[in-house]
Amino acid sequence: MRIHRSYDLSDRNGFGLEAQAEEFFEVKDVCQLREATNSALPIFPIGYGTNVVLPSHVRRRVLAISLKHIRFDRVDGGWLVEVGAGVLWHELVRLSLGRGIVGLQNLALIPGLVGAAPIQNIGAYGVEFDQFVKSITVWNTLDNAIHVLSTADCRFGYRTSVFKEETGVRNIVIAVNLELGDERLNYAYPDIKPSFERLPLVHQTARELAEHVIRIRRFKLPDPRVHPNVGSVFKNPVVSVNRAESLVDQWEFSMYPHGSHAKLSAAQLIDRAGWKGHTHEGFQIWPRQPLVIVNRNRGTYQDFLDLIDMIRSNIFDRYEIELEIEPAIVK
Repeated sequence: MRIHRSYDLSDRNGFGLEAQAEEFFEVKDVCQLREATNSALPIFPIGYGTNVVLPSHVRRRVLAISLKHIRFDRVDGGWLVEVGAGVLWHELVRLSLGRGIVGLQNLALIPGLVGAAPIQNIGAYGVEFDQFVKSITVWNTLDNAIHVLSTADCRFGYRTSVFKEETGVRNIVIAVNLELGDERLNYAYPDIKPSFERLPLVHQTARELAEHVIRIRRFKLPDPRVHPNVGSVFKNPVVSVNRAESLVDQWEFSMYPHGSHAKLSAAQLIDRAGWKGHTHEGFQIWPRQPLVIVNRNRGTYQDFLDLIDMIRSNIFDRYEIELEIEPAIVK
């Protein structure tokens, strides 16, 4: 296994920012993990960096986890699927649907690798990753051993997990183990329901639902190959029901049930505050989806931080809502 020093990470972060890793390893099998994690530098696992914002100098040993196996096992009532962290997420969706396996269709076309899915607990159109998790296989950097974490161990929440906590970052995801199949189609999301319900019943399939999702994502969201971005920059705020109802009365916002609380649309807050299409230095808030910021003209790490600080301050001053940042911002 070869160590790279002063390694260029400009093609491993969604914004395409100029960044160099102090050290870089590409890990292609589990046997290499012990050597890869033996470092005086802090360890930082990375996939395609689709949800990561990097400074110019990453003072860490960056590990690209490139384990790319997929195993499908038929069991009573469904499927068990083991997937290496280095597999493209959309490739997993495509392959499972190709086998007629229902489950991941709402999560089609989400960029990035499988290893990032549990960290962020990715979700879209009414479905979240943790609904399908049997367990997550990790390499623990404290005892240099493989562990299998249960769903409870992972402490999944809205766009979060144990892997974002201080005690969780020592676990490097090397594979996910999913239970798929036998799920009813979920097409209740407002962007999907009207057109999907108009289809004849024979065409209301998981594949067709995935195609609906793909079309919506391609219309609303910028192609990261053309407009570099890290996906949604802010989480939808979760507040008390009373607070949400007050904001709905005052501003006519939409609200959605979220357990004993209510969820507001961060995109709606940002849009109503007049930020859609706004530019700052090299960055622009995407005109069709204000949760997404694109790097249009060689914006810098600091330019991005300045822009999100301005947005967050404005939203708090206007609505007294604290927007949480979704991508990982590396210091």
